[in-house]
Amino acid sequence: MKVLLRALVLSSGLALLSAAQAQGLFSDDEARRAILDLRGKITALETENQSLANRLDGMAKGQLDLFGQLERLRSELAAIRGGVEQNSQASTVNAQQQKELFQSLENQLAQAKARLAKFEPQPVEVGGETLMAQPAEKKLFEQAREQMQAKDFKAAASSFYRFNQRFEDSALSPYALNYEGTLHYALKNYPSARRALETLVDKHPSHAITADGMLTLASAQIESERVTQARQTLTNLTKQFPNTPQAKMASDRLRSLVAKKK
Repeated sequence: MKVLLRALVLSSGLALLSAAQAQGLFSDDEARRAILDLRGKITALETENQSLANRLDGMAKGQLDLFGQLERLRSELAAIRGGVEQNSQASTVNAQQQKELFQSLENQLAQAKARLAKFEPQPVEVGGETLMAQPAEKKLFEQAREQMQAKDFKAAASSFYRFNQRFEDSALSPYALNYEGTLHYALKNYPSARRALETLVDKHPSHAITADGMLTLASAQIESERVTQARQTLTNLTKQFPNTPQAKMASDRLRSLVAKKK
């Protein structure tokens, strides 16, 4: 990702600008229109870049490198804009030089826009809601879901584990943690199930999916002969998510545990 925005090359366009500047004023109406068009496109791209930077501003520390790349792109766009403005006041250039100049700038702007688009958050449908995620997050999350749907639970659990390690502050994190814990439980890997689901409870105590995770966590604790912890988990569930189907199930399990104890 570090090299994507750095690949924007200004030298050819700016060299043409310098050559154009040395030869005279843009008196041709077509050249003036081309300059106005370039100004508009630069402004639009600067606005798009700023919008994405604003969205990233409050995100995780892991996005700081991306934010820096966007700042560098902003500087490069400013350099292109400066070259255009200088040439709008320069002396006449011939039609072929104008054509080469504008084509070079158009190419650079197109490359910048393509690179910027690669960082745009993308929608992910999960749990009845639409969440926005970076392309790398979406790719790994969708891969893990496909593995889970194909009943390759071991691979899916591994993929969700990697997701949770790489994107711990993602909007998809509650679902990924719940999926990981549930898959480990299905594989009878109870320690890993407890780890993932305890992280879910700690980091996302009020998220709706956490109620499901707490039911699975209690089951993993029971399978691990940690019945006292399971009772506490179920009790906490009834308090954190009252009047929910999960709370009713938790109450039923609590009564069952009490009956078994007797």
